[in-house]
Amino acid sequence: MKLFVSSKISVPLIGFCAVLLVGTGSAVADFTFGEPVNLGPTVNSSYWEAHPYISADGLSLYFGSQRPGGSGDYDLWVTRRATIEDDWEIPANLGPTVNSSSDDFGPDVSPDGLILHFASDRPGGYGSYDLWVTSRATLDDDW
Repeated sequence: MKLFVSSKISVPLIGFCAVLLVGTGSAVADFTFGEPVNLGPTVNSSYWEAHPYISADGLSLYFGSQRPGGSGDYDLWVTRRATIEDDWEIPANLGPTVNSSSDDFGPDVSPDGLILHFASDRPGGYGSYDLWVTSRATLDDDW
């Protein structure tokens, strides 16, 4: 039996196999993680908070929560701080353009802060939960 491998596939395949054989050593990081610290009662509530996403500048923290004051069961919220040394401010709901009466969670914001991707089971989707996107023209605009 003759095995035929296309020349277009053989070079990447050989390279992949070489990485598997050679690259099995331990990774070494030049940093260590500190002890986890709870963000405290300004950010956390007695309700569900999850799926945090911190902005590229470290000044905005987006997350999903069941806290009161939202549009649905799970909503997207943001808390901000003036500098990375400052405490987080009281979280604000991202509002009805982003949040629906359905579950909205899992925020992911572009590095420039103008595009927001998230998951939702709102009407108009293709399944149980779908991925959605919204944008804004400037950081001062609402979503």
